[in-house]
Amino acid sequence: MSTTAEPGDHQIAFFLQVYRDHDLAAACLRRLRRVYPSARVDVVSDGDDDPRYPALARRFGASFTRGERLYALACGGRLHQRMLDAFLAAPVPWLFKIDPDSALHRRFRHAPDACAVFGTLERRTEGSGTVLDPPSVQGGVVGFTLEAARRLRDSGIFLSRELLDPERSWACCPDMVRRAGLGLVSFDFILRWACMRLEVPMVDYDEVRSMWREEVRNPGLRYAATHPHKRVPRWDRLRLAWSGLLRARASGQR
Repeated sequence: MSTTAEPGDHQIAFFLQVYRDHDLAAACLRRLRRVYPSARVDVVSDGDDDPRYPALARRFGASFTRGERLYALACGGRLHQRMLDAFLAAPVPWLFKIDPDSALHRRFRHAPDACAVFGTLERRTEGSGTVLDPPSVQGGVVGFTLEAARRLRDSGIFLSRELLDPERSWACCPDMVRRAGLGLVSFDFILRWACMRLEVPMVDYDEVRSMWREEVRNPGLRYAATHPHKRVPRWDRLRLAWSGLLRARASGQR
């Protein structure tokens, strides 16, 4: 697939969904802003009422929306629809959906310029070892070209009632059947199902390395973005602790 040269800040939007992971989100946003100081960033709470999120978003020049919890099985693909609706309200050439435990290390050197969903292709599930054909794009860092985002959103496929029956739609392996049994959807596998139905290409992207749980090494900054990073860096932990102490003192003086 053909690619374009390094995207500028004004050509990229980042979508960060948060749920009970304030400290990880803070570390993620700090890293992101070191690399993309002026790119658009949308932070959406998936039903988490933590009062610290609006201030966190303001600190890093991001928008914040307090959304309802959409990871529940009964919500089907509304999680995806919400993200694409937000992105297409003010579209730019590329959207990157990032998890709070992802990390940006440097700028992307190139990006696909045709219709595609892109990232690290998962050809075998990390849990049961089920072979995936076609593969899934691992959900820690997922890219969408504008054309792909529009095709997926405008189709209404994420609102399909078929998604309410996981084993007949997205739950194609024992890992996902277990997840559905817990009452949760899978971002990755619902996206895979939708791309298959609409024939949206899912392509490997060598600027990203995203795994489910396996630690990712990044010698020489080979990758622009990696996932997962479950540990909050020590310096960020100290910053957060100090901020909490200052807030507690301020509250006590009122």
